[in-house]
Amino acid sequence: MDPLAELINQIRSGNVILWAGSGFSRYAGYPDGKKLAEIIKDNAQEPDSEYFKDKQQLIDVAQEFTELYGSERLIEILESVFNEEPTSLQYHQLLTQIPQIACIITTNYDMLFEEAYGDRICSVVKDPDIPKSKVQDKVVIYKIHGSLQFSDTIIITKDDYRDFYANLDSLVWTKVKTLISEYTILFLGYAFDDIDIQYLFDNVFKKLGDAPKEIFWISPNLPQHKLEYYSKEYPIRYINSTAEEAIPKIKERVDKSLIVDAERGYVRPITVSKVLENRGFIAEFRTGSKGTHITSVGVKDPDSPNAGIGLKLSLKPLAREHGEIEKLYDLFSGRNFDEVQIASENYSILFKASAGGIDVPIPDGTEAAHLTITCQPVRKFTSSVTLKRSERCITNIKTEVFASNYTVQVVLFHPGFKIILTPTEETENIWQMEISFEKPKDVLMGKEIFGFFDDWTKDDEMLISSDLADMCIPIPFPRGSMPKDIIEYIKLNSYVYLSLFRIQQFYGIRFDLKGAEPILKNDLDVMGEILTAIDDKGKQLDAISAKIQADKYDAFRQRINPVMGPLCITNKRILRCKLLNHDFELGYGIIDGQNMYISNEDEIKSSLENGESEIKVTFKSKTGDLYLRYCKDEGTRSPLPE
Repeated sequence: MDPLAELINQIRSGNVILWAGSGFSRYAGYPDGKKLAEIIKDNAQEPDSEYFKDKQQLIDVAQEFTELYGSERLIEILESVFNEEPTSLQYHQLLTQIPQIACIITTNYDMLFEEAYGDRICSVVKDPDIPKSKVQDKVVIYKIHGSLQFSDTIIITKDDYRDFYANLDSLVWTKVKTLISEYTILFLGYAFDDIDIQYLFDNVFKKLGDAPKEIFWISPNLPQHKLEYYSKEYPIRYINSTAEEAIPKIKERVDKSLIVDAERGYVRPITVSKVLENRGFIAEFRTGSKGTHITSVGVKDPDSPNAGIGLKLSLKPLAREHGEIEKLYDLFSGRNFDEVQIASENYSILFKASAGGIDVPIPDGTEAAHLTITCQPVRKFTSSVTLKRSERCITNIKTEVFASNYTVQVVLFHPGFKIILTPTEETENIWQMEISFEKPKDVLMGKEIFGFFDDWTKDDEMLISSDLADMCIPIPFPRGSMPKDIIEYIKLNSYVYLSLFRIQQFYGIRFDLKGAEPILKNDLDVMGEILTAIDDKGKQLDAISAKIQADKYDAFRQRINPVMGPLCITNKRILRCKLLNHDFELGYGIIDGQNMYISNEDEIKSSLENGESEIKVTFKSKTGDLYLRYCKDEGTRSPLPE
């Protein structure tokens, strides 16, 4: 791919940091390194000029000047040069209109970036400035050769460079090295003979091993032999151009895709809205479960020159809470291959228009009777899903493979769930998985589906296979990336449908799920009571409590001493309940206990001493034999007083 086109793609995706040298400030009227060296030499006194005859590099000239006249005099010269009003900010201002460039590293002493960005930039010069780099919505500039605002930070002499590169463990350099290793670098304003480049390659890049990932270098007419030499060790992509030629091209092509990139998550929608607002437009985005989409673009000021294009985009809400329009965007972006149908009253054919140089899809007003957009799968077959450890299996699943210019998807359609598999660039989890559930047609299907996925959440491995398609895709449970609410949903429904299945089997009934209301917390409580009635042993209890009149406590205590032993309490009433339009008679509630004892003796003693009229008595079993069960007969009553 053309290096400039590849660079633009990298910038659009937010992967580029800009590294600016003095050559990028020449158009603004400021000197580059060679010219600055001449200015410093011109400030030397006549008798001392002979000391500078053999010195060409800025660091050598600055070193000699400092030794002769001191660092304060050198700083005065720098201030006089760079405090001059710039002749232009044109190309720095163009960079401010590329929101994906959020980090800049520079060896320049001037304030051109600060003037261009205004309050949208924060400077990091010294270690205490590092927390500023975490400020949201601001571009961060690392001034690694210092700032004239802090004269003690200026790096210009040979001694400065030696000390500077001997301190690569400082917080600023640690941050810069991290950026070098994680991002693509764009060099602007440097030549191969720049001392800054030589120091950077020799003292930093070599020590970082494989870093940086990639270097784009914009500079006119770099020597071919130098380029070949450095390209042997570093991944350099050379663009033969001046920065003044390249930046407008980059800005224009990034501009055109800003809305698309906002929908892809490369740039924040609010940032794009601000860019459009600065150009006379108002834009609105909507973020839903499947991403972000543009919903409207309009003219901010009808009297402005931009109003002449008559641009007004309004994507009106469709049925099912914008479901069709979301599917349409998913289809166009390659995220989804579901068929999309849009009725004439809800849509107009979309085409591309421009607002302030940014491509925008808008309706053209064309009416149609009906529009159906369908993606045809490249393959169709049936498959099965099996758990490796538990050996659970769901078979006969309709499976389709879709492909577009953007992605490939394997989609499994089951009446109770849908799985979408999309390949990723990761080495461990090579498939991204989306799963959604439908209401099962009956209890047995729900038990099968949610029992399967519940076992999968226990770190089992799912195998999606088909003999017809010669396919076997292993899907380990993605514990780190699976949303917590999905896991909880699976586990809850696994319990619900297993419980409903047990109740069906015990009572010989069939729950009709078609018209049933969603299961609520009260239904879960009822379900638990029915399961207790089904279980012969009943439900184990930790403790039971009873209220006893204080004046009857001594008599009660004499009846149960010295050893309380077994305990049986029977409810006087038969318990009845209703679940999913079925009535259940559970019987008398009976609490059975063995090896019982009173567990709150101290609390009882305190209540008696305080003269309380009613005493709470708590019973526990020493052996854990305390159960609630249901019985058709009333059974034996407890020794508790009436």
